[in-house]
Amino acid sequence: MKRVIITGTKGYIANRLKIWLNKSNRKMEVILLDMRDDIWKSFDFKANDVIVHAAALVHRNEKKISYAEYERVNVKLTAELANRAKKAGCNQFIFISTAAVYGIKPSCIKTSIITNKTVPVPRTKYGVSKFEAEKALLSLEDENFKVAIVRAPFVYGPNCPGNYKSLRKLTLKFKISPRLENKKSIIYVDNLCEFLYIIIRDKMSGIFMPQNKHIMSTYEMAQAIAECNNQAILISRIFNPLVCLASLFITKIAVAFSNEYYSESISNFDIDYNIVDFKQSIKLSELK
Repeated sequence: MKRVIITGTKGYIANRLKIWLNKSNRKMEVILLDMRDDIWKSFDFKANDVIVHAAALVHRNEKKISYAEYERVNVKLTAELANRAKKAGCNQFIFISTAAVYGIKPSCIKTSIITNKTVPVPRTKYGVSKFEAEKALLSLEDENFKVAIVRAPFVYGPNCPGNYKSLRKLTLKFKISPRLENKKSIIYVDNLCEFLYIIIRDKMSGIFMPQNKHIMSTYEMAQAIAECNNQAILISRIFNPLVCLASLFITKIAVAFSNEYYSESISNFDIDYNIVDFKQSIKLSELK
């Protein structure tokens, strides 16, 4: 039986992944590892363990947190964990990274399509620290220690924190949405978990950019959320100029209606991980 160590006992992805991997047919022992203090350093890593490193200092309140703190948690701690795992004989390290490594500034005016030729140039503390961690991990890779980096886009699902929660709140409160024809790469949490399971099962390595088959627009998601709550919302292009203007000054609006996505070809890995379609994923996310 394969033992999978997932870091981040409080993390949304970590806990969803634990449930996903604990399904009876997986034949895996799954352990959540707390990285918030030094107790983890006494953990007994074993040969053939797989590490899924999901713990991180995320991109909230960057103005209040120094880069030194991002570097400590996201770079140095990651490198130390990987080194300890490699010395113990672990054969695979999976790192949950982010699309923020590409450094694309959110905009509802400019379209940014990420392809295999797009060079990462991170601009936020979070993005820089994640990219530095990627480079540190790749330097450790060899025939016996495989590294898989997963640059996840917008992740959503039942009880998820972050952008989905904010969009849901605004949609149900104001019952309006601009009909901006933006495109955003997203991934339902169970699709991401299935993707990670396949990486573990097949002992894959490399840099991966998974996403739902459906590249959504923000108004499509708002409409789907409203429908699941039996509410009608007004979707109109009348609001578009105001939203585009506001996005120049308000970061949250720019992020919500940004026009940036992974090309379809960059997410085609010849494996079937999109097991939940877009409409069903919203229904599942809205279940109480």
